[in-house]
Amino acid sequence: MNTPNFNEKPVSATQWERTCAIRIENTYGQMPSAMTVEEIITVQDGVKVSSVPNGNLCLIFDPENADDMFVYNHLNVKVVAAREARDAAQI
Repeated sequence: MNTPNFNEKPVSATQWERTCAIRIENTYGQMPSAMTVEEIITVQDGVKVSSVPNGNLCLIFDPENADDMFVYNHLNVKVVAAREARDAAQI
């Protein structure tokens, strides 16, 4: 049975993929990693009309790779600074 889609109509929209979240894993005794959550965004007339999950990517920070360690160390510096600012505000 062929059922028509309710209120279906052609539309003109822009669509792209983007990272909507990043989760850093730094489990003791394991290689640090980052999990990115990807989505597909559809915008029509300047308004977001949909956001569809598009899978995850897992990135491992290899301690022998200078670029990986640069990113990891930079993130760590920002985390430490944020933690210190938070703790100072609680005093």
